[in-house]
Amino acid sequence: MTLVAVLLTVAAVFVAFANGANDNFKGVATLHGSGRLGYRMAQAWAATTTLAGSLGAALLSENLVARFGDKGLVQAAAA
Repeated sequence: MTLVAVLLTVAAVFVAFANGANDNFKGVATLHGSGRLGYRMAQAWAATTTLAGSLGAALLSENLVARFGDKGLVQAAAA
């Protein structure tokens, strides 16, 4: 794997995590609001599921990057 591919993967995982972290806690807020989980545990659950989702998306997007590589959408170095 080239340095460019590694940097793109790290950037994609970071952006996916940051984007999901904004919305994910809203989904688990009911766990805290209902008293099922404490605030820290609900926050940990949100972070864990966001991380799992961002890693899954990064792995699943590999085929898309290869398909659209060198067609003006994604540079050939990333594919």
